[in-house]
Amino acid sequence: MSLTNFIKQEKEIIDNMFEMPAFDVEGEIKAAPITKNYMLVGTAFDYAFRVVISKLNYKFVKNFPIIARWATTHATPEIAIQATIIGTDKERKEYIDRFEVMRQEYVADKIVIDELLPMCIPLAKMDSIFRGGIELTNEEIFTSDKGDIQDLQNLVNLIDPKLFKAKHQCILNPVFDGGEVGGADADLIIDSELTDIKTTKNLRRSNKEQWRQLIGYWLLDVKENNRYGQFAQGYTRESYYGKAEDAPYFDNEVEAKFYRLVDGKEQFNLSDKGEDWIWIEGKGMPNSKLTKLCIYYSRHGLLWTFPAPEPSQINWKEVNKALKRYGRTTQ
Repeated sequence: MSLTNFIKQEKEIIDNMFEMPAFDVEGEIKAAPITKNYMLVGTAFDYAFRVVISKLNYKFVKNFPIIARWATTHATPEIAIQATIIGTDKERKEYIDRFEVMRQEYVADKIVIDELLPMCIPLAKMDSIFRGGIELTNEEIFTSDKGDIQDLQNLVNLIDPKLFKAKHQCILNPVFDGGEVGGADADLIIDSELTDIKTTKNLRRSNKEQWRQLIGYWLLDVKENNRYGQFAQGYTRESYYGKAEDAPYFDNEVEAKFYRLVDGKEQFNLSDKGEDWIWIEGKGMPNSKLTKLCIYYSRHGLLWTFPAPEPSQINWKEVNKALKRYGRTTQ
């Protein structure tokens, strides 16, 4: 299960619910690919980009996630997620530990980024082991094409620090609770802007699919924030949302367990016995912490930015139906 697969299956839901903003980004490619290892270089750039951002916004970066670390275990992704480790590959672990030490040295101005870029290629290969379940030997992991390293250098040289300077928040590789579609990790949140990185040659080739992906992250963010959101005092579920299935999270009357903290105490909805459900605290509608959505085109050095939709545009009835359909197809 994945957000990407869900969006491919249910893209009409997003297209009918939201209007894609005008694509107003124009520019020539400035860092053409050197090899045909497009996906590998793209993943390696994700790591290199986050290294650069971790230094640029060092005051706000509290964590540097390394998905490749899961490839140090001889475990399936499902087992690894549960933190059940079945053996450890010492060479891979030591490599990642050394990378993290050098990253911290880079942040402290003790080394330059050029010393870290070659290390991002093996990290990208280990990342693909975890995400894609492919099998690679350590010799294959730690052997890199010089063209890929040069390609990575060219991409890093295009990063404009002014585009990614945080004022109060910087989250690398943020993970959204995907629920029915599994966890979904994006590239970057700076302040209230979510940014996804695309290392594509053609600006217009897949921008609608890229827009849908960002909307998918945003939907998960709204849904997650809604769990502790505020609901109208005194309104029944029927009168506030219409029918029960129109409301986010409500699959049936018994399982819904929404609550929020008030003066340190949990307050729940009042009934699970078929009566009207009454919220006992708060007012307002669910909201999102994200106000802008962005795509950074790394081969062009360009950023496409547009406002996030209003949560009131979400038709939860249709979203929940789509989630149930997707759940059935993945069982």
